[in-house]
Amino acid sequence: MPAIFIARQAAVIFGRWWQRGLLLGLVYLATTRSKLEKDNLHDSYTAADYPVATCPEEARFARTLDGTCNDLNQPAMGSLGYRFGRNIPIAKAFPDETKLFEPNPRTIGQKLLLRDTFKPATTINMFVLSWIQFQVHDWMDHERAWGSPIDVPLPAGDPLAGTGKKIYLPRSVPDLTQKDPKRPKAFTNKVTHWWDMSQIYGTNTAINQRIRTMTDGKLKLADNGLLPFDADGMEITGFKDNWWSGLAMLHNIFTREHNAICDMYKAKYPAWSDQKLHDMARLVLTAVNAKIHTVEWTPGILQNEILRTAMQTNWDGVLPDILDDWKGGPILTGIVGGKKELHNVPFSLTEEFTAVYRFHSLLPDNIDVRDRKTGKSTGRVYDIPSITFGGSKKMMTENELGDLVFTFGTAMPGALTLNNYPAWLMNLTKPGEPHLIDLATTEIYRDRERAIPRYFEFRRLLGLPEFKTFADVNPDKKVQALLASVYASPEDIDLLVGTLAEQPRPDGYGFSDSAFQIFILMASRRLFTDRFLTDDYKPEIYMKEGINWIEKQGNFKSLITRHFPELKDAMNTVDNPFKPWKV
Repeated sequence: MPAIFIARQAAVIFGRWWQRGLLLGLVYLATTRSKLEKDNLHDSYTAADYPVATCPEEARFARTLDGTCNDLNQPAMGSLGYRFGRNIPIAKAFPDETKLFEPNPRTIGQKLLLRDTFKPATTINMFVLSWIQFQVHDWMDHERAWGSPIDVPLPAGDPLAGTGKKIYLPRSVPDLTQKDPKRPKAFTNKVTHWWDMSQIYGTNTAINQRIRTMTDGKLKLADNGLLPFDADGMEITGFKDNWWSGLAMLHNIFTREHNAICDMYKAKYPAWSDQKLHDMARLVLTAVNAKIHTVEWTPGILQNEILRTAMQTNWDGVLPDILDDWKGGPILTGIVGGKKELHNVPFSLTEEFTAVYRFHSLLPDNIDVRDRKTGKSTGRVYDIPSITFGGSKKMMTENELGDLVFTFGTAMPGALTLNNYPAWLMNLTKPGEPHLIDLATTEIYRDRERAIPRYFEFRRLLGLPEFKTFADVNPDKKVQALLASVYASPEDIDLLVGTLAEQPRPDGYGFSDSAFQIFILMASRRLFTDRFLTDDYKPEIYMKEGINWIEKQGNFKSLITRHFPELKDAMNTVDNPFKPWKV
């Protein structure tokens, strides 16, 4: 075992780990994950305030709407309203109230984030963007309140100066059950922490019953094959905050897939009730979703052979999990279907995990719809703001869904870099919100409010090589000067800014190595801790037909071509469906 950790340190000290070859790269990833599991999982609860819940018998075999009873010994763990954990020590999770506006988040947005020209990410397609928002809506949502909004001071020369407009921010709402003055504020999740597709199924009975036909386990689709629309112009589904056509498309596709799984089970088990069919289809669809994210989406945005092999190992065990080999655990099995493991800390997603998934720079300025038969533009071009919230309905009803799928497969999103943040997100009017929203300002402030460490400190707390200067962030002197024009000290660089500016990145990576550290830890943890992806990932729970569906048909290409068979040739032009399909 010590030799393995020495090898990891060699990869760090003597060269970038991604340049040390496949074997040493895999050693680095495996040992890094083990180190992070030991040092960077921290519970926001104490024994005195840990929540309780009870489990009905049916929870043994199905996911619950509120996320309780995934762990039958700690039923409240990961459920709706459960606190976010931390990847930094609790003692470090107190915000510096004196520096919430140093430097001004609005200045950072205008100088460092605001898009000057659109910079495309040429190695990935638009599904990378819509997919990750689709996942985030399943994973996390913080409670916010406008009761006493934060008034953001406008810096000199600000575009809003003299217009009479102001930027206000709602406050994050802390969990009031946390009363220990020696511990920092904690925040709760408005959705479940589990990878359970709550964005499709909802988190309460009222929503869940509204989306269902209550026959054969299926979800509602209108006569035109699309999700029915609500009075607000948005589709009726489990979760639709920050809605736009990219989300609407995936919700439609996954609803069709749920119904196809219901048909499969109904044919084999005709005596099953509507509820049984619904629950079983959800189990399978959730596992398919997790598999696509693990073995396709992740290697799509992080196009590196070391990473691809590691992700395949997480799911299938194509290569032995190196650490488990030395610990005497299962060999050649992967995480899924193996033994559940909490690593001595109750499961929750974390504030740091939330912080590294700030990917709004992926949004382009517009979408040019292509005809899936000819590959040519249909002439319908939509600015992104026009297809958000209720405006999404126009794009969804003016075009065939197959053309939209083809368009997203062939179009490119924005790159995750400085000065590529959409301008309209800094001047956003959101239905139901009383004030103008600057999302870039909001994201910087949120990290500070929730005690996310500044970029250099973040790296130190995760055990990465220490940065001391602007040049450590990026070798480009123009980037160094840009950062220095806003930050008096490199120690003040915010996490979002640092991860966007960081160069070099691992070969083929769409985001930084610093952000990737949280991914190394939490991507595996979401699998390790879920009973339905570990101990209960077996035919006794899923039936053999369910396991076969996941293992044989559970990939993005199969999912798309099952419902849009005419797109098979287009998808065959790439080895990963999240790369741009050739027109």
